[in-house]
Amino acid sequence: MAELTELLRRWPSLPNEAIVHTKVVAAVTGLSERTIRYDPRLARVYLTPSRYGYRVGNVKEILTGETWRKLGDVAQGVVESCGADIRTHNIKMQAELNRQKGD
Repeated sequence: MAELTELLRRWPSLPNEAIVHTKVVAAVTGLSERTIRYDPRLARVYLTPSRYGYRVGNVKEILTGETWRKLGDVAQGVVESCGADIRTHNIKMQAELNRQKGD
């Protein structure tokens, strides 16, 4: 934990060639470790056949790129679009109930 805290504190000054663990990338990007492992923009750098990390320069490039959107931003858009659908559905259902009560 102390190592993670130290790396996060030093993040802005880490060289682009540095390799960091998935936990560091998760803390910097706000993404889950699982999402990071499957994100095609984040190429793994293998240190041994079974140990890998991510290049700091690649992560910084992604974070400053125009296509970067945190997962929360994407989720908010989905919630907003679904919210409109749900409201429309509720209005239609209430109209149907009102119509049935009027019969």
